[in-house]
Amino acid sequence: MSSFNSFLIVFLICITIGCATTNAASFNAEYQLSLVNKVRAQNGKSPLVLSPCLLLSAQAQSNYQLSIITMTHNSPYGSLFDRMIKFGCQLMTSVAENVAMGQQTDDTVMNAWVASPGHFANIIGNYKYFGAGMAQSSSNGAPFWTQQFANYQTCVPTSSSSSSSTTVKPTTSSVSSANSGTSSTSLSTSSNPTSGTSSTSSSSGSTSGTPTGPNLSNTTLHVSLVNTFRVANNKPVFILCPCLVQAALAHSQYQASINTATNSDPEGSVANRIRARGCPNVSTATQNIGCGFNTDASAVQGFTTTSTKNNLLGNYQYFGSAMVKSPQGYPYWTQIVMNGECS
Repeated sequence: MSSFNSFLIVFLICITIGCATTNAASFNAEYQLSLVNKVRAQNGKSPLVLSPCLLLSAQAQSNYQLSIITMTHNSPYGSLFDRMIKFGCQLMTSVAENVAMGQQTDDTVMNAWVASPGHFANIIGNYKYFGAGMAQSSSNGAPFWTQQFANYQTCVPTSSSSSSSTTVKPTTSSVSSANSGTSSTSLSTSSNPTSGTSSTSSSSGSTSGTPTGPNLSNTTLHVSLVNTFRVANNKPVFILCPCLVQAALAHSQYQASINTATNSDPEGSVANRIRARGCPNVSTATQNIGCGFNTDASAVQGFTTTSTKNNLLGNYQYFGSAMVKSPQGYPYWTQIVMNGECS
């Protein structure tokens, strides 16, 4: 048989049954962790620990992305906090997630994430635990990748299967796209709202520059969006308080200066930071933080569809918000709520 006839037969077979044009992707969670920890070490950060709970949660997210053939932070299990709880994480204080599609190896997907300010911020963030997952169709289609980061007190892996995919409609949307083929999001809430303190992983306390930058949040629009959410949940509206806006601005400036989403602050507790900005009579106060959202609308959507919504539905009177971009152009958000007197 001539070489031309052989080629024609192979070509016709490809048309008939669909020859794979994408190779099987290579994924190893422990190897990916070593890549993450190498980047962290280069940036003066402590190594992360592989978490069995986050391995389950990240794999489930990759499976879901594959099932709908869409890169997304949405999940049938709910918010990122909810997903991690589903797979056994308990008493969490801060979480983050990177997703990607199309890269074929741990090395290439890590290169893509590290090259993006938003994903890089999650990779070197103040977290302790790490998990990763990847899913690809049996026909070797585009791989869907997930990295998850968290601080929590205990992990009790559940028996929920992370290997089966689902096509349940997403229940939340808090996606912040950083560049084509990858996406990241990060949200956190203070863990002690009644005392005015905020507890999460400790920050190094050092900055990559003096905290500066204008408030890019439209505070009037922001509080209006939050109040719409409160009214829909039978809560009275917040009052915008300049002290809280200034305290939120200072904290967002600090996060931007270290390029890390954190509740920790060198000025101390949320209440102390409010007092320093001219409101001495603080009875209770707490804050939410987030990063990666480019507008007030997307930030409020993120805060109202995760556990951070509990603070927004809390019995507080006053509100302030701020967003500052890091030198790398990544947005860091702070929301502060308070009971007391707004001077």
